[in-house]
Amino acid sequence: MRFAVGIDLGTTNSALAWIDLEARPRRLQVLEIPQLVAPGDVSRRPTLPSFLYLPGEHDLAQGAIALPWDGSPRDVVGELARSQGALVPGRLVASAKSWLCHPAVDRRAAILPWAASPEVERRSPLEVSARYLGHLAAAFLAETGVPLAETELVVTVPASFDEVARELTVEAAARVGLEKLTLLEEPQAAFYSWLADHGMGPGTGPGEAGRPDLPFTGGETLLVCDIGGGTTDFTLIRIAAGAAAEGGALGFERTAVGDHLLLGGDNMDLALARRVEKRLGGKLDVARFQALVQACRLAKERLLAVAEARETWKINVAGRGRGVVGGSLQAELSRQEIEEVVLEGFFPLVPADAAPAVDRRAAGLREFGLPYAQDAAVTRHLAAFLRRHEARPEAILFNGGVLTAPAIRERLVAAMRSWSGREPVVLENDVPHLAVARGAAYAVLARRGEGIRITGGAARAYYVEVEAPPADGSTALAPDTLVALCVSGRGEEEGGDVEVPGREFELITNRPVRFRLLSSSDRNDRRGDLVTVRPGELAELPPIVTVLRFPRSSQDVTLGVRLHVQRTELGTIDLKLVAPASGTRWKLAFDLRAAEEARAAGAAGAVSGDGVRGDGAGRGDGAAGESGAAPGHEAVGEAAREAAVEVVRRLFQKDHARPIEPAQAMKELAAAIGRERGEWPITLLRALWEPLRDLRGQRGRTAEHEARWLNLVGYVLRPGYGVALDDWRVKEAWRLFNAGMVHDKDNRVRLEWWILWRRVSGGLVRTMQDELYKRIAPHFLADFKKKGDRKDPSPQEAAEMWRTMASLERIAWNEKWKLGEVLLGRLEKKQKEAAQAAWALGRLGARVPLYGPIENVVSRHKAEKWVERLLKLDWNDPAGKDIAFATAEIARASGDRGRDLDESLRQRVAARLGQVYGQTPEGARLSRLVLEPLAFEAREERAAFGDALPIGLRLTTLEGRAVEEAGAPAP
Repeated sequence: MRFAVGIDLGTTNSALAWIDLEARPRRLQVLEIPQLVAPGDVSRRPTLPSFLYLPGEHDLAQGAIALPWDGSPRDVVGELARSQGALVPGRLVASAKSWLCHPAVDRRAAILPWAASPEVERRSPLEVSARYLGHLAAAFLAETGVPLAETELVVTVPASFDEVARELTVEAAARVGLEKLTLLEEPQAAFYSWLADHGMGPGTGPGEAGRPDLPFTGGETLLVCDIGGGTTDFTLIRIAAGAAAEGGALGFERTAVGDHLLLGGDNMDLALARRVEKRLGGKLDVARFQALVQACRLAKERLLAVAEARETWKINVAGRGRGVVGGSLQAELSRQEIEEVVLEGFFPLVPADAAPAVDRRAAGLREFGLPYAQDAAVTRHLAAFLRRHEARPEAILFNGGVLTAPAIRERLVAAMRSWSGREPVVLENDVPHLAVARGAAYAVLARRGEGIRITGGAARAYYVEVEAPPADGSTALAPDTLVALCVSGRGEEEGGDVEVPGREFELITNRPVRFRLLSSSDRNDRRGDLVTVRPGELAELPPIVTVLRFPRSSQDVTLGVRLHVQRTELGTIDLKLVAPASGTRWKLAFDLRAAEEARAAGAAGAVSGDGVRGDGAGRGDGAAGESGAAPGHEAVGEAAREAAVEVVRRLFQKDHARPIEPAQAMKELAAAIGRERGEWPITLLRALWEPLRDLRGQRGRTAEHEARWLNLVGYVLRPGYGVALDDWRVKEAWRLFNAGMVHDKDNRVRLEWWILWRRVSGGLVRTMQDELYKRIAPHFLADFKKKGDRKDPSPQEAAEMWRTMASLERIAWNEKWKLGEVLLGRLEKKQKEAAQAAWALGRLGARVPLYGPIENVVSRHKAEKWVERLLKLDWNDPAGKDIAFATAEIARASGDRGRDLDESLRQRVAARLGQVYGQTPEGARLSRLVLEPLAFEAREERAAFGDALPIGLRLTTLEGRAVEEAGAPAP
């Protein structure tokens, strides 16, 4: 291929750099990107602002957005998109890259612009990212005549991007025909750019000018601090000791990267906008606040720039109503004010032992749906990162748009000086807005051996626990030892797929299996070594717990497999299990970076259950262990677990010698476990799923047996997520849905049927929830054509069906609105079961879902109308407090301006809650939830969930993700 190309797909700006591989000398070039800078005006700029504008019918004249390669594009990207979006912010998509790594939304769904008016056609974060890449590809083709797909292409991502975000980046590229590319971490790319400037002088190529002139002698540690519009990235690079003294080339090894931090220039713009908003005399609506954010961004960039002499900047926002001067809202920001907000709020001087504040009950700085870092102080995150890796870097390289401001760079240097007692060497970066793209292109040369390469060699050796004879040849293991297979030795570089030599293993398919990963920073074992160690000699990392399917059978199948290992450049070890007899392959990817951070943070211990084993018998029952039991709740012992499993067998196994009746089941289980059912930990509950699954074919012996089976399955699997393998468990349970009930005319069975699906609804994917909705909705919605043979449900069954529908947080928001309209009508008519109707209405209209994607909440304007109608109801009748709680859920503050109801309306709700509850703690708490973005407490979760929660599990953070009480994120 003729060209090496690097693309920086940035949050705020994107760039493309390239090298002609046939040219001598090599020369890094930055593409001047053709783009619309005004209607009808296409000009070249070194960067492409990462903004997309969706023109309205009368926004821009016909032909005003034509590009040289596209006469009628659907939308606008780049400079014109940014400027036009400042005028019409409701049609502007910004920070798509931040949305691409947002776990609480469907990143393939058309959700942007966030909180746009209904008439605006939306795009998905994935589609917007592809649009930027497509524009860059077209510009490169226009410049060189060569398709970008026919180059050696490197696209950069934040070092802290998780695997999902990385894969989505690759998918976005594939959507515009870029099927072959390499991902590179942005901080590494920034350092490659610095190396290019210091190892590739004018008229020479890398490696052609002798040894580069670098300010290192070997043994130093370099910190790359990269703060852009959306993320903050920390990377440590170790300079190989002794290389300089030996007269050879220095070696550079990336040894650590930081946590994913959605923290950058966007957060600073929001903080400034909130400050100005208070000065303007009231909370702005979504559109005007978006415009204010863009105005504050411009003020920040101009006043913190080196060349800017002025001390103040005027802010103008198109407005209406009170405070309008000349048709706009006006304010002023000073340089001193900006430095106060940015330096003291985001870069305070903190001690070396500082740590980010984490309060699960409070929200971080957030707007427009994005889950920004809760603690905005970059210096606290940096101090914790350096302490975790026992690093005191001698040098620092700054990169990213935020760090173009000298005052911010000086503050970070001062912080590092105070921590280490010495002045770090600051490496000059003259082109921070282009460094990542330039470094990505240079990385292609480095891979070819024509430049200095940063390696990602392993700082640790990694192992997988196996069940095998001891390495010393003895016949039995000591009780306090384990056998581990080294799959990657310390110092190994990334490379191709390598089979672990001399080992064959047995794998149980179609059943849950666990692959336990361990590591060591001081052992020198080689790949393929089988070692016997004592507990504690190897550090344990979060395991993979999964089900590996064998396509030729639905039953448990044991296969002989060989293990293939690949260490990737992106911080993962890929393990492939290959069955030579059938050719079947399974791939497992351990995220070493996330695993190491979890280990350092003291994550909960591994779930027990056997995985792959070598040369011996064993089982793969996947039963959950007790290491994750909640604090203050003792683990249930193995004997009690087995006794409980035996009770299930006695209940459903047809030919059991000691059968019991369904009515005795809960009493017998409580006796076997030694605890009342409300005290059964979640790990025990999931263990009971195994025999229930195995005996599902015998559930229909009687209606009583089927009702009890459905009851137990819902109880042990609730809420359908939160524990490893829950997705598999719920899929297995879902097989029953189309099969239906055996005793479908029995009212008890029908009630337990709907209770089951309500309890596990959080584990049902969108298509499953849609099926449930379509099955239930015809009984209650007039726009469904009801089949003639469909019998009306009993009042008890109807109540459970409503509760089930209200729990389906993944169905479309307009379907929730239809259901809510029916329920609200019933409340207004004072029909029976008002309490149940209020609970269901609260779930349907909740601002903060318990588990579902936030883009599926009922629209803010519809929810406001519901609250107005609820406020007119009598809250003093028997169902009054149920109506009050439902109103509080619908009006609850999320911290997201796009979801939150009008502030004056929420104030009215808070006042009404105070009237109903008086001066009670409960009333004060509900009022705070309406006025402040706070996470639910346990009792509030139970009320919203509508059921008791298993011990050891919390349902919600502010974005509704399951969290174990010990503090580790749910799998």
